[in-house]
Amino acid sequence: MEKLPPERIVGEQPRRFTAREVLESLLAFEQLLNRRDCRDCWKRDFKTQFDLIPSSGDPGLETVLFTGYYQPVIEGSLVPTPEYAYPIYAPPADLIVTEQTTLTPSMASVKTVGRLEGGNLVPYYSRREIDELGSLRGRGYEIAWVKNPIDLFFFTFKDPVSSN
Repeated sequence: MEKLPPERIVGEQPRRFTAREVLESLLAFEQLLNRRDCRDCWKRDFKTQFDLIPSSGDPGLETVLFTGYYQPVIEGSLVPTPEYAYPIYAPPADLIVTEQTTLTPSMASVKTVGRLEGGNLVPYYSRREIDELGSLRGRGYEIAWVKNPIDLFFFTFKDPVSSN
């Protein structure tokens, strides 16, 4: 909310809300969380400072599913050590992404990821070739090292195959 213009409308129901109002509400709620020591005080302050707005006026829609997204934080090292032995690689310079639009079915887009080998476009190294056989090892693409390969699974970056 801090990045939005303060007067930008960010909600419409049951009335219009600006980014400033939402940010001020979040900051006030954060302060209220510090009053956990007195349950009755917390409930009283919550009722006086906030309006609880139902997600719907329709009794059939009383159950709401909230979802969330997160960015994991993983421990890493800028240099390899016995503890931090699994590299995170930057996109390699020889990575080539091509996009071809087909006429059927209905103007579908097909992306191909590869590299040049002997003047021919060949598929890029597989995950096995990179992680187990070391196809990129020592080529200067290492940007950090993590403790275990599971951490690499949670480390995400823009995938050239699935991005638009």
